[in-house]
Amino acid sequence: MDTVASTDGTSIAYWRSGSGPPLVLVHGALADHETAWRDVIDCLASSFTVFAMDRRGRGGSGPAHAHTIEQGYDDIVAVVDDIGGEVDVLGHSYGANLVLGAALRSKQLRRLVLYEPQPKSKPDPEYVDKLDAYIEAGDLEGFFATFFRVPPERAGRLRKSPKWDEWVRFAAATAADRRAFSNYVVQPQDFAQVRVPTLFLRGEKSPDRITSLSDQLATIMPDTTTAELPGQDHFAMNTAPELFCKEVVRFLAG
Repeated sequence: MDTVASTDGTSIAYWRSGSGPPLVLVHGALADHETAWRDVIDCLASSFTVFAMDRRGRGGSGPAHAHTIEQGYDDIVAVVDDIGGEVDVLGHSYGANLVLGAALRSKQLRRLVLYEPQPKSKPDPEYVDKLDAYIEAGDLEGFFATFFRVPPERAGRLRKSPKWDEWVRFAAATAADRRAFSNYVVQPQDFAQVRVPTLFLRGEKSPDRITSLSDQLATIMPDTTTAELPGQDHFAMNTAPELFCKEVVRFLAG
């Protein structure tokens, strides 16, 4: 494990494995570097020197606390600068949003793989207030029912998920992520100047509300490729790791 200080002094941890061209991995909300990538890390490390970072509030990194989305961008740039030279970057979900922001701040990002960055058309502070209130009250069922937009009568079923314990570990950090995202509106046109080659991954079964931003960005950004993962939704790196790894390696090795 290596660590680097981000712009606000928060320590950001990242783990190195494998050999080959450098590839930085940026996980999404309810995850850390280990839970997000454990099913594909060996495959990726056979082709790349992988740098799997923990976003703030997880694993070896410093606390999330109150932070801005721009500080999330800076966390990635800090890791990239610490590695040195040009790197490829793979981001999932909200992590892919942060990678897009980092690409506007650093010229060291050589190629991007973005797996379903999250669209957001308007601020939602009331939604985030609810999440924070559930965290404060220790009501994790309420938190996750709100986060996943599950009807109240189905909230109790969430505890039966095999991922429940992982979700609980990352609940507070995820609430901080959503606070940072709450007043931010994703404007696809803002990323027209991201000219590095970019692969957009999307699951065949992922709903339009999740894939819509990828579709818009693929038409706006000047050098993009799209690959659909057959039979998959938002978590193919866990549900179809060989397929996921194959698509990533094919693009980055091309």
